[in-house]
Amino acid sequence: MSSYLPTPSSLKRMILNATLMSLILGCRPAPEANSQPDAILEPVNYTPVVSAGFPQVIPPKNSVQLYGNVTYLGDSKDLKTQWQKISGSGKVTFSNDKIPNTTAQFSQPGTYVLQLKATGAEHSSQDEVIVQVNPISQLQIPALGIFEQGFIHSGNYQNPYTEVEAIATLTTPQGQTQTIPLFWDGGKTWKLRFSPNIEGIWKWSIKSNDPGLNNKSGSFKTSPAQNKGGIQVNPKYPHHFIYQDGTPFWLFGDTHWTLYNQIPKEKLDRNSVQEYIDQRAKQGFNYIHSNLLSREKNEGGLAFENLSEETLNPGYWQEVDSRIKYLNKKGITPMLFLSWAKDGGSKQDWRAFPNQEARLRYARYIMARYSAFNVAFTVAGEWNEYGDKSMYENIAQEMVKFDPHQRLIGIHPGERSYTVAEFAKEDWMSFADYQQNYTKLHERILEKLKYNKPVINSEYAYYLRDQNEDGKVDKPNSATLDEIRHGSWDIVMAGGYFVTGWGTTYFGGIRDPGGFNVNDPKNDDWEVQVQQIPKLFKSLDWWKFKPLEKRIKGEGTHYLLANENQQYIVYVRDTKKPLSLALESETTVSYSIQIYNPRLGKFSDLPNFTGTNSITLQPPTQEDWVFVLKKLNP
Repeated sequence: MSSYLPTPSSLKRMILNATLMSLILGCRPAPEANSQPDAILEPVNYTPVVSAGFPQVIPPKNSVQLYGNVTYLGDSKDLKTQWQKISGSGKVTFSNDKIPNTTAQFSQPGTYVLQLKATGAEHSSQDEVIVQVNPISQLQIPALGIFEQGFIHSGNYQNPYTEVEAIATLTTPQGQTQTIPLFWDGGKTWKLRFSPNIEGIWKWSIKSNDPGLNNKSGSFKTSPAQNKGGIQVNPKYPHHFIYQDGTPFWLFGDTHWTLYNQIPKEKLDRNSVQEYIDQRAKQGFNYIHSNLLSREKNEGGLAFENLSEETLNPGYWQEVDSRIKYLNKKGITPMLFLSWAKDGGSKQDWRAFPNQEARLRYARYIMARYSAFNVAFTVAGEWNEYGDKSMYENIAQEMVKFDPHQRLIGIHPGERSYTVAEFAKEDWMSFADYQQNYTKLHERILEKLKYNKPVINSEYAYYLRDQNEDGKVDKPNSATLDEIRHGSWDIVMAGGYFVTGWGTTYFGGIRDPGGFNVNDPKNDDWEVQVQQIPKLFKSLDWWKFKPLEKRIKGEGTHYLLANENQQYIVYVRDTKKPLSLALESETTVSYSIQIYNPRLGKFSDLPNFTGTNSITLQPPTQEDWVFVLKKLNP
């Protein structure tokens, strides 16, 4: 990703805005010789952002205070709110079911799910909260689920985000301790959000400079896990990933930098984002790039009303919460970029913070709010566009210090430097490299495997991107289906992973003609063919394969991955001449052989091989092909 440049269509909107401002000020601009036709401003259909509060446990016959909150940027006269019971064994009586902040009573013990729904002029949204009515005041959740506890500060503050500090210490069932900050969620509300990784009784306590938060304590019980947890580096095969429960994870990534925004002129909002997530989940994607700190609003407003003054807007982050929850529900891990180093003319980037203390405070806030989810973190996008290495290392170390979940952490280079390998040996860095690289795709993955961590090319192509709207694709490896397919296979056949993208979706429609559109027919061919890559690898124990290219000889482009002589993956293109795979076996061995069509995702059986020296593999055409060999007498 490079700095934002206005497109012709955005320039038209800028001209219109300037014209309107000049009329307001009582002057009229001189007509331009090549004036553009009048732009049409898109109407904004605001959607409420709803938070139902936080889970609570209360004794029977007691009422509970519900700390609901609704942010609505439309006309307040159009807003209606409603509480209702979704499930629970008894009757729920609300003191006023038409306001977000109310009380409720329960007729009998049990677990109740309450919903707060808000309806604006055209759109509605809702959020749910669990209330357990139980003589034993102890919340119960599954391991690898999310424990959430809410609190109310007692002091009076102009800016709670900067003035209040609160740290929770959690004690595991084995007696070990972990720490995580609480995060401010608007008004006087603070939340502790944590994902316990083992079963048993957990205890927590809080230290804070606010009397209402300080010395709060409690416990909760965890039952067997009901999900796989977050992703982490596979300790046995460190170029690859697993879920927390040990299930292998083949990283299949897409890009949507504006995933948490609302941009009416591009038809990007919560509904279109959910449609995008649904589509990518159906296509098998399990990892999506996204930027948290954006120049754009969402349904809750801006991330910070004024970043230089650190006036954080909880409504924005509540909307981010809802989208991350939806991603996780669909089996997708968002890679959360905390910020770009320098985002063009934006006032929402690392450069815009008033000082390093403010940057560290923001990093702690993000860890507190999001590390309990199935997420990963990138310290900075294009870090070398602003600041120095020590600044970002300081931020990364703060993230590690306040993330008890030990989520993956990376950093991302600008286009002038394709690599971040200078960070590869740092303890906080989860990756050997997290490249933005458009050339030597295969070789530059191989170079970084020596660090014994995963290698990802995070930006190598955006299919059919036309940022200048001149009818010409302006991103490398992106102009044709063959280009982007070849580039993707070049990466995975080196033992790396890729994060792909489409011009119509990767930047919310901003850098492509037309608006945000996950259903654009021009995307269909790559959407189909990219799925054939994980299809092949997930049919094998892919995490056991390593590059072994000295054993394959021939013409054209060809690569080899091997699993200790038990299985081989051979990729070839640009030749019809046979390849020779050296076996280096002193005894007779037998292999089954299949040829895989990476365009159609189809396997075809070839005759088995029995011999000692080498196997000859014949590509049927000069197109790209993959041979899969499996030893029959291991």
